[in-house]
Amino acid sequence: MRTRVIALLLALLPAAAAAQDSPTQPTCKADRNGDQLLTTVNYPDGFTVEAPWRILDVRAGVSTGDRNISVLASLDRVIEYNPVRKERVATPFPSSVEIVFEADSEDGILETAAQVWCATVAKVRSSIPGKVQKAIPMTRMSALPESARAAG
Repeated sequence: MRTRVIALLLALLPAAAAAQDSPTQPTCKADRNGDQLLTTVNYPDGFTVEAPWRILDVRAGVSTGDRNISVLASLDRVIEYNPVRKERVATPFPSSVEIVFEADSEDGILETAAQVWCATVAKVRSSIPGKVQKAIPMTRMSALPESARAAG
């Protein structure tokens, strides 16, 4: 399990780094409040994808190279905000996902979590065939038959 998580992180980090280089790309951030870790991807058009992680374990002094903090976090849903419809939609997972974030400081944990989440969202969005970049507002049109218009 740990090997798969590290392999996933290594695979996703280059994409996350590239996503941060351009002002037209989304911004990615992470904030921690107690045992909650919130990672957020904000797109320039206002579309937002949040991951409310629950921190299960924090270990200092981990002997994995130069990393000395390890955070085990669990994610059971994703929350999306659509600015066109002005709605937030939570999508629960069938089962929670656990991942280990490792860094050399608390700030490093936040940076790593933000980069991993940003790369994950980018990868998912790029794999959706024919995805719509912006939600098109719904338009409703009504028409009366010509005979009804003449009678009115």
